[in-house]
Amino acid sequence: REIIFVPQNITPISEAGYGVMGMITLRDELITALDLKQVINVPPKAQLSELEQKERRLLILNYAEKSVALLVDGINEVKDIDTNLIEKLPERFADSKVEAVYKEEQQLVSLVSLTYLKELVQEYVIEEDKTDDAHKSDEAQEENSMDEIAAFAINNEEFALAITDVQEIIKYTEVTPV
Repeated sequence: REIIFVPQNITPISEAGYGVMGMITLRDELITALDLKQVINVPPKAQLSELEQKERRLLILNYAEKSVALLVDGINEVKDIDTNLIEKLPERFADSKVEAVYKEEQQLVSLVSLTYLKELVQEYVIEEDKTDDAHKSDEAQEENSMDEIAAFAINNEEFALAITDVQEIIKYTEVTPV
């Protein structure tokens, strides 16, 4: 995990599809950049202030040695949370992009589905996957364990990802048109 500034430009990809901002190069790796607002169907704000523009970040997710970048409005914090405060969503939301919520002070924070994120990485990688067995997750958790999350904002609503699923957090500046 690390926090770095994003390169000054994102190269657009012609007819790449909804939510795809383009490509970035990070340490000689081509990475597809996605606008998470569009990907999870959160309506965009009309106009971001200059301060809001400066707060935007790219979360670099890595799965099976492949990466994808997700644009978020800002990183609120990286913190440990009590797993007892996490509530799974009912079965009728099984196809949801959000798999659980946790209560923090006076608000609920939506936890983006790990399964959905893995699917995004597999769908948008630049290179072909060589193996799906590279990383296997152990889902067993102790009752009183703690998880570390990266909480981020989209339109003043808070979302979070398990920090183990975030490879990097980098600063996003702007897309340079080609």
